[in-house]
Amino acid sequence: MKAPLVALSLFFVLSVPLFAYQTPKKTPTFAEESAPDGKALIYIYYPAGGGSPLFFSNSGPLAILTAGSYFTYAVDPETVRLWVSFGVNAKSVKVSTVAGQAYYVRFGGLGLSLEVVTADRAKKDEEILFCEKVQE
Repeated sequence: MKAPLVALSLFFVLSVPLFAYQTPKKTPTFAEESAPDGKALIYIYYPAGGGSPLFFSNSGPLAILTAGSYFTYAVDPETVRLWVSFGVNAKSVKVSTVAGQAYYVRFGGLGLSLEVVTADRAKKDEEILFCEKVQE
């Protein structure tokens, strides 16, 4: 009686790796760019969520993003105000820029915040690294 039970247990133990689901490995799609001469570069990204927020700057509409996308915005070195409209909600953030520097603005998370984040935070797993670039 023990032999069939041992054999059945051994079968299940050995077969688990064969049937275990393997999560496909993602390939990062983000590519850093150089800021144009005399400009600063702002990466605006939306790593996860639903809907399609619309982004604006001091000069007007910029882009519509879907979850897992980003766009770049080259600006003169100054303080830039960015807005996002998401349904009936609107959020804004100010970014003080310096020529030749890159800045990261993230939309999402609790309360659908719009915030300036460090390059390290933006590039961590599941953030901007796996977002697709959209054309403004």
